[in-house]
Amino acid sequence: MNYQRSFLLELIRSVRFCGRFGFIFIFLFLFSCSAPDQSSPDGTLKLFIAQRFNDASDADLMKFFTNDFKLKMQVEIKESANGEENPIPPAEIEFKKKFLKKDFEISKQTCTKPELCIIRYILSYYSLGDKPNQKQFLTETKKVAILKKVDGFWYIDDVEHLKTYHESLEQIEIKSSAP
Repeated sequence: MNYQRSFLLELIRSVRFCGRFGFIFIFLFLFSCSAPDQSSPDGTLKLFIAQRFNDASDADLMKFFTNDFKLKMQVEIKESANGEENPIPPAEIEFKKKFLKKDFEISKQTCTKPELCIIRYILSYYSLGDKPNQKQFLTETKKVAILKKVDGFWYIDDVEHLKTYHESLEQIEIKSSAP
């Protein structure tokens, strides 16, 4: 406790000494230390969600998955294709160009083994309309992700959908088909 207090006092003194540049440096240092990466299960999931909403390609998103999960998704894509040339990819890799992330929250994390973690999370996002900055729907989805540690890094091994809630932010017009 006393060590933390002296560290904070020293930090404040250094900010006063260095002025604005010192404050910016310290802020950037602390921010870089908290950036998500694949060295932790929650870091992997946070990074995947961030990439998913930032125009990442399917190939970039596939780097977050175990080989088993990639194979499972390929089977799902083939089954959904039904002879079509351009099958629809599963939601886990669907390109989110017309969506804006609102919030991401990990509600529960359980690591049953040193190399296996189960994370329950809530993701909310806006569905964007045709006009600039037009938010049509707010969607909140609850999912469970299973992450495995392979060669020192965490990868998503499965994602299970639990529940989705949609809220319309605009009035929905229903046109009558009766004469």
